Amino acid sequence: MFTEAKELAGGASGARLRACNGFCLCSTRSATVPHSKGSSCNSCAMLKVSTLTAAQLLNGSWTSEAALLVMPGGADMPYCNSLNGRGNRIITGYVHSGGSYLGLCAGAYYACSRVEFEEGSRLQVVGDRELSFFPGIACGAAFPGFDYQTEAGAVAASVQFAVPPKLAQQLQQQGSLLLQRSSSNGSSWCSTCDYCNGGPFFMTRDRQLDVSALPGVQVLANYCLPGRRDLELNRQSQQQQQQQQQPQQPHQPQHPEQTS
Repeated sequence: MFTEAKELAGGASGARLRACNGFCLCSTRSATVPHSKGSSCNSCAMLKVSTLTAAQLLNGSWTSEAALLVMPGGADMPYCNSLNGRGNRIITGYVHSGGSYLGLCAGAYYACSRVEFEEGSRLQVVGDRELSFFPGIACGAAFPGFDYQTEAGAVAASVQFAVPPKLAQQLQQQGSLLLQRSSSNGSSWCSTCDYCNGGPFFMTRDRQLDVSALPGVQVLANYCLPGRRDLELNRQSQQQQQQQQQPQQPHQPQHPEQTS
């Protein structure tokens, strides 16, 4: 399930921050982009891209120019090691002042109040996180088979996302086959596929998959599965398979005097 904390959506679009192996990439609004020869659109902007080290992020000066902070995938423990404390306070202050944060894969795990990644396996990462923009658990991998060195766990995951009323009306007028409507509440939604390799799904602290009632959270999309609990069942099944594949200690016959 994809979610958006409402407090993260208030900033203007036009900037991007990418972090990988301790480095970040920030872009800011700088100029209009011409749409055709001799014309331009004032609502569009060219993005100026600059590279940040973890130290520069900790300096905090980027917050006055960036409109969106994007933390990408990889692993979130390097983020914890570099940003816990001061770095997270800077990010939180930036968001609460109107900036926006977009977490992709590891960046999404990092923004939740707790991470439970591949619990019980050799890849296990479990613990609370400071940012807590999403007040629940990022649980993964959502689909089995994740491996840091390969694409073995990569899937084209089917997702269903809500369509705003104005866009739904336009798609309906165009006769789009993508648009579908719910007979129960009249809402409109579309389905598509999204690359997923190790990314999370989201749960409440008491392990409920319906997070729509959490404060400040708006559900934007859901994985399209026969049953929403299949995400948790996939994870449990993967853990069981990994445990079964672990080498078993050979049975040691009891010594005669140890038997009863």
